[in-house]
Amino acid sequence: MGAVRRNHGRFPPHGVQFAAVSHSGSGIALDTALCILTAIYFALQLMFGGIVFMSMRDVPLIPAIVGELVLLAAYLVIAFLMYAAQSSSAAQDYNDRKAVQKMLLLESDVQGMAEGTTDPDVKKALEDLAEAIHYSDVVELPELADIDGRIAKNVAMLQDELTEEDAKPLVRIEKIRRLLRERERMAVVLKG
Repeated sequence: MGAVRRNHGRFPPHGVQFAAVSHSGSGIALDTALCILTAIYFALQLMFGGIVFMSMRDVPLIPAIVGELVLLAAYLVIAFLMYAAQSSSAAQDYNDRKAVQKMLLLESDVQGMAEGTTDPDVKKALEDLAEAIHYSDVVELPELADIDGRIAKNVAMLQDELTEEDAKPLVRIEKIRRLLRERERMAVVLKG
């Protein structure tokens, strides 16, 4: 892992973070599916509305119009459902990116602290903490807001402790690691 950190400055995306960063292609897939659905609809309209009904002169007009309206209604319902799914997917993509950015910011703060310290034990503990943050679950749930706030608060307190002479940053680092483990357990239970 040390080589990755030295070469790239931070860890490569992994797990849920990678999925959240590369997840935005779902909108393209839904757009493509909607285009295919539209093409199918117009092909059916051409086939039934144009070719079949024009070649058979004795087809009653009312059943033909009803058939066309049913086909149009089916198309509109399916298109609306696909649009709703795309909107939901876009909202989830936004929430995932926001959660990933929050964790990457915490990771970046801890890495910055590691680069600024001269104590080798504290530096190693901070690097390990940055790695733990990087590989933690980035799920964003309202039930985790309290523990997320405590983690952020402790990271800010750690930053202050690193500038104080008599502070014990290793104790704070271990507290943050415990909070991260507690958050992981809660996330597993909440995701159920």
